[in-house]
Amino acid sequence: HKIVNSFLCLVPDEAKSSYHVEGTGYDTYLRDAHRQFRDYCAICLRWEWPGSPKALEKCNLEATFFEGHFLKVLFDRMGRILDQPYDVNLQVTSVLSRLSLFPHPHIHEYLLDPYVNLASGCRSLFSVIVRVVGDLMVRIQRIPDFTPKLLLVRKRLLGLEPEGPMIDHITLLEGVIVLEEFCKELAAIAFVKYHASSTP
Repeated sequence: HKIVNSFLCLVPDEAKSSYHVEGTGYDTYLRDAHRQFRDYCAICLRWEWPGSPKALEKCNLEATFFEGHFLKVLFDRMGRILDQPYDVNLQVTSVLSRLSLFPHPHIHEYLLDPYVNLASGCRSLFSVIVRVVGDLMVRIQRIPDFTPKLLLVRKRLLGLEPEGPMIDHITLLEGVIVLEEFCKELAAIAFVKYHASSTP
């Protein structure tokens, strides 16, 4: 619950809009995560992945950690979620959530454990999102009527409001909505994976 709440509470209340719209709760993600995780486990069954992370004493702690080119691109893109197009944000978060579903202990630890110890200068998915939220909270102060605009953009994206006049800061507002939804999705995946690992 501590990990789940870490993701659910990442986006501060003043930047959330889903609680104003019915049917956009965390439980929808839970149902999807259950089904998707079961499917991913079936796919990975024959890969004979380890059941638990490699013990720290078996790791070379002197080696410089590099997240790899693929994760570097995804983390860089995630870091720009407030400044890039809505479609790009959906693709980036979709790939990251799919990676998070894989039943490999190192993937799980690196992408879904907010408390994983990181060497200086290293990033995890959680640390990238924390930076984005810090930037967001500074930028919110400069947007007049932020909350009503955010809610209007959410309703338009859901088709609950007709398209109307262009809203300023639209890229940022759409990015905030994707960020909030992504955090709920990560919380649901973490919850499902934890319960799967603790159920015999």
